Amino acid sequence: MPGFCKTARLDDVRRHDHKLTPGIYVGTEHEEADDTPFEVKMAELESALRVVFKQSNAAQARIVRGLGRLA
Repeated sequence: MPGFCKTARLDDVRRHDHKLTPGIYVGTEHEEADDTPFEVKMAELESALRVVFKQSNAAQARIVRGLGRLA
């Protein structure tokens, strides 16, 4: 079943240098086409990344303050 499971024979494993990474054997599920233009998608991803960076910076600052109280 593509993207989910496959019974791999030993010859298949040998042919792939004994690598057991599932994607080598099962492939991936068919994904629906994303008709969003690259520029729009990139802007959305950049915006989401900036939010995560702000959250990360705030968490880092809380950790540093907490460590300062321990000293």
